[in-house]
Amino acid sequence: MSNILERFVPPALPQAELQYSQLHQNTLLSVLRLFFTRISSVVQNITDTNDGGKYLYMPRGLFNSTTDQTATVADTGYPVEFENTYIGNGVSIEGTDNTKITVSADGVYNFQVTLQLEHNNSSSCSLFVWINKNGTDQPYGAQHQ
Repeated sequence: MSNILERFVPPALPQAELQYSQLHQNTLLSVLRLFFTRISSVVQNITDTNDGGKYLYMPRGLFNSTTDQTATVADTGYPVEFENTYIGNGVSIEGTDNTKITVSADGVYNFQVTLQLEHNNSSSCSLFVWINKNGTDQPYGAQHQ
């Protein structure tokens, strides 16, 4: 996965000669042709939708679950399971493991989760939610509920 666009600068055009020269004209046209070919390639990469149009048409996903998920042991992390894909464009639930979200393009993503909790007694209770990326809990990412 790479989100790096080719960067280039405008070409140094050859100086005009005092008299018309077909060789000079052909050299100038070759330099311009190369420059515009490179510009066309970058524009194609930016607007291409084969890879989700990742530069303009942002990858996104919306997933939900209507199944009750139970945390049975205190002070233990449990992954949130997703069973339904509402929107999936470049972001998806990974195969049979419905606790893993996979992205198709490098980038900065905003993950949001909304949980509805049920606690069956009157004692106080704390809940922490955090992101685990590739098997590693992400520092400074926990939310206390």
